[in-house]
Amino acid sequence: MRIVKTRGLPGGVHAERVYTFLLDERSSPVVLHVPGEARGPDVCIPEFAEQEEWLGGLTDLLTHTWDCQWTFADDAAVAAFLLLLKPLEVAREEGV
Repeated sequence: MRIVKTRGLPGGVHAERVYTFLLDERSSPVVLHVPGEARGPDVCIPEFAEQEEWLGGLTDLLTHTWDCQWTFADDAAVAAFLLLLKPLEVAREEGV
């Protein structure tokens, strides 16, 4: 598991907020999770709706699979995603 925290989202959006992205690399393809409130077995309300909206626009990299969860297209998509976040990154934990 890799955790990446950013200040804001790419494009200068919501620079006052810290966003968390959790990459589960135990499976293939890699799965991305964002924090949210579980409201049932299949319902998760994301902590930040704008984070979910931004991720929803990355259809060339990600497929929305469940609430608060996306699947990467391939390893190149993971690398491209991390490059998008790199300038905004404030913390990273790997092997969690």
